[in-house]
Amino acid sequence: MTSERLVSPNWRTGFDIFVTRSLSLVVALILVVIVCVSSFMLLTFPAIAGYYHAVRHSKREEYFIDLPNVFRTNSLVLKGMAVHFIPSYIVGVVGLLPAVLLFLAPVLPWSIVGDEWMYASLPLMLLWVPAFFLMGITVFSAYPRLIATNNAIESLRYAISVGKARPLLAFVRGFLLLYPIPGWIIHFTMVLSYPFIVAWAVSTTNDIEEEQLEVDGRRPDLLVGVLATLVLAFVLVGFCYLFVELWEIAGFAVWLVLSLIIVFLWARRFNK
Repeated sequence: MTSERLVSPNWRTGFDIFVTRSLSLVVALILVVIVCVSSFMLLTFPAIAGYYHAVRHSKREEYFIDLPNVFRTNSLVLKGMAVHFIPSYIVGVVGLLPAVLLFLAPVLPWSIVGDEWMYASLPLMLLWVPAFFLMGITVFSAYPRLIATNNAIESLRYAISVGKARPLLAFVRGFLLLYPIPGWIIHFTMVLSYPFIVAWAVSTTNDIEEEQLEVDGRRPDLLVGVLATLVLAFVLVGFCYLFVELWEIAGFAVWLVLSLIIVFLWARRFNK
């Protein structure tokens, strides 16, 4: 029987758990994106619920490339979509749809009529504040609660209470999902923000068989780990400058991929 109690969400805890199953959770996230795009966003609401369901029932990867676990986690995404199909639409229509409409309200007049509506759209950008807030509490609070209870109304009430308690944090989470950055920049920033989204999902739902990791206690090797991490960060920044100088945008993309691989391997090293 799955417990209805949610663990206390913490990004550090999420990353600690995430590095033990990084491949399967990243592939599952790619599957969710494919499902959303191929369905013309019609299956977005159950796809979000399916991903949280897969995270909650995921297992540690036994090998560097654990294909059986990858297939298992992806099948859990589809199972979660079926189990929470109707409640996920209730949460999405009440929480996510208004957020998207509020976000698009300042953009549509400008894009449809032309530049003469540019200044009229500026005051409407204030609507982005409630848009980010609604997106943050729905994706990061309502959907995890839905996986634990399968009760859409109760999940929405819980999300509102969480948002009222920490409105700034809810706003920042929503900004990670809806930030208005145009052009190619959005693809690189999404790559950087997705690990935070995944880590929050892992931390909030947690594997039902996973022992909650300690995040408050200081580890004996904490100072060594912090210093080594700072050295690694400086090295990566140096390589970023070198790659961009040599290959410009293509060099930045290569550096980003290599950096993510190094960070995951580094996290595994310090979580053994």
